[in-house]
Amino acid sequence: MANIKHNELCKLGSKWLKDLGCSVVIVEKKGMNNETPDCIGWYAECSILIECKTLRKDFLKDQRKPFRINPEKGMGVIRIYLAPKGLISIDELPEKWGLLEVNNNNKIEYTKCFRYNIFPDEYRQEPNHYAEKLLLLSLIRREVK
Repeated sequence: MANIKHNELCKLGSKWLKDLGCSVVIVEKKGMNNETPDCIGWYAECSILIECKTLRKDFLKDQRKPFRINPEKGMGVIRIYLAPKGLISIDELPEKWGLLEVNNNNKIEYTKCFRYNIFPDEYRQEPNHYAEKLLLLSLIRREVK
């Protein structure tokens, strides 16, 4: 299992979203619904959420959050976990979630995920558009001052 810190995973996730073609990427900004996406990016009309997990207990704790129990309250049309290789097994993933893993060379491997910017229905969820808009507005307010 790769020994990597959370902020390093967030950097890898952010770069992955930018390389995918996301025009806007936000890293670790708290949303109005108390969700703090590790990384979220927008590709055209599609929002892509990446949750970074370095510890197994954090992955298990994540499953108890209100917006995981009720997925329609969470952000992201597409939702992906990014974790060190072997931390999360595919059969533990919530429905419609993807998994990217970081190997010992700190390179991302596609374990259960789409490739390129094609988002199959098996990964699409109905997100909390209102929470996403508020997150974007808070970013714009900080930039426009």
